[in-house]
Amino acid sequence: QEFANQLTSSAGQTTAFGSVVTGIFQGVGQQLTQFAGQGINAVKGWIQSGVQMNASLEQTQVAFTTLLGSAQEATGFLEELRAFSAATPFEFPELADASRRLLAFKFTASEIIPMMTAIGDTVGALGGGAAEIQRVVFALGQMQSKGRIANEELMQLAELGVPVYQILGDAFGKSTAEIQEMVSKGLLPAKEGINVLVAGFNELYGGSMVAQSQTFNGLMSTLKDNVNLALGAFTGGIFDTAKLALIDLGNLVSNPAFQQFAS
Repeated sequence: QEFANQLTSSAGQTTAFGSVVTGIFQGVGQQLTQFAGQGINAVKGWIQSGVQMNASLEQTQVAFTTLLGSAQEATGFLEELRAFSAATPFEFPELADASRRLLAFKFTASEIIPMMTAIGDTVGALGGGAAEIQRVVFALGQMQSKGRIANEELMQLAELGVPVYQILGDAFGKSTAEIQEMVSKGLLPAKEGINVLVAGFNELYGGSMVAQSQTFNGLMSTLKDNVNLALGAFTGGIFDTAKLALIDLGNLVSNPAFQQFAS
């Protein structure tokens, strides 16, 4: 009887042990399935981000080709802009957008990087970001379009904290009141005034982007920029294939035979 009881107890323990082992393997299997699903979703997200980055870069290339009149010149300019963005706390897309606006305002390609450096240093020193860069670009662009320096645009810069009247006054040996009067009468040409302002930005704030780029936010911005560009390069082949597929699909649905079949 005692032997029978021991045998029954051993059988029960074996069954319990088997249940534990089965549970462990089931749990591990569920974890592996979950990890695999997360990994697949992550890869899908990376591919989607990379394809979107390639689509954005393609549109940027087309825009700069139109503005510069040459695909080769556009490619060279954008490569220079990417190198510039890597050394700043600002990301490539926002710098590309600001550069495109400056070109649209008829600044030359050779003027863009020096101007963006001065603008970036100024905005960075004053604690601004992409929105403030666009405001400075728009103000300088409006002056360029008008062909003269105007108080309206100077006030836009002054509201950001830039001492524009002091910069102009120091350069021309005039008081703030005298500068305001000159500007009101349209006596300060755009080219001369913008050159003075950009030089003043450099004198007051030169180098601030370098310092900002070493902050946590600056390093994160640079990392994000580099990751996005790497994803774009990694998914370049996928993007090209997807684009060809879209072209083929477009040709198919526009075919009269297909439209007649679909109807």
